[in-house]
Amino acid sequence: MNTRKNQDIKLYMIFLLFSLVISCCTDNDETASSGTTPPTEKIVPVETDTPANTKTATPTETLESFVPNYGSIPDGEYLTYYDYQNDELRLLIETDSDQYPVLAGHNGNISSDGNQLAYIEDNELVMVNLVDGTTITVPLPINCKGFPSWSPDGDRLVMGCENNIYVFNIEDESLDLLTNWAQQSVDSFLFPQWSPDGKWVAYTYRQLSSLQFTSDDGVYIIEVECIEDGSDCQDRTQGVFFPNSQALIISWSRDSRYLAVFDNNRSIRTVDISTNVIQDLVTDPNNVNGLAWYPDGDWLAYSVGKIIYKVSSQGGESVLLAEDKGYVNSWIEIMTE
Repeated sequence: MNTRKNQDIKLYMIFLLFSLVISCCTDNDETASSGTTPPTEKIVPVETDTPANTKTATPTETLESFVPNYGSIPDGEYLTYYDYQNDELRLLIETDSDQYPVLAGHNGNISSDGNQLAYIEDNELVMVNLVDGTTITVPLPINCKGFPSWSPDGDRLVMGCENNIYVFNIEDESLDLLTNWAQQSVDSFLFPQWSPDGKWVAYTYRQLSSLQFTSDDGVYIIEVECIEDGSDCQDRTQGVFFPNSQALIISWSRDSRYLAVFDNNRSIRTVDISTNVIQDLVTDPNNVNGLAWYPDGDWLAYSVGKIIYKVSSQGGESVLLAEDKGYVNSWIEIMTE
């Protein structure tokens, strides 16, 4: 009797041990398959008297491997494009198809001198010095999206925040409302772009109170200095250009006389802002995802998917520039001396 009881106990212990082993293995498999990791202790930031928008320098090492030695790049003007498959911003030399990496892991607007890049991530403005890799990160007090556009002197940025347009001053990290006449839930101002002469900011306007496009919807330009002299910025606004449409991409010509847009009609069009004469250049059934004027104003570069084309500003057939690259960002000038 006792012998059988001992055998039962042994079998029960073996069964219990086997169950524990199976349970442990199952838990490990579930953790591995779900990609979860054990929770870590939450770090609570220490409150200080430092203002919320104080510049925070990111260590150079985090970007060092992605930033080229600008001394090895020949001086000149370059078309930048974003290789979204490899998540890398690059330069393209049209003449010999050489490519230079600019920055991996990020896309954004590059300053006209090619030295700085800006983008918004997690509601923080990030400015990257592409020469030495250092960054400045500034928390934004309001919800901002998209890529900020640089002023020609590199001292300010214009950006879209909460359906309005703001100018960010790099020196004191202040934000100035440019569209100060906007009505909440009625007006929407999008995709601001600073003109090369520094005088204007172009933007897309969409009236939120109407489901259909109206004659007020389209592109406008506003004199930036209305902020400085205290005048009514609405009185310093011109437009509408491209009425009854919504421009999804806006690009200025180098002389600040022409605007090029890709709009909701899937068309690339230009306008002379002094005469409001519009010219249709390209209609593509696919979405154009990048657009930039050539420095001489004779051509525009644009991209569809990962294919880059150019088209004459006077119209005509598009010319293939490069395949399997990415979408057009902008033209920049690099001067290393």
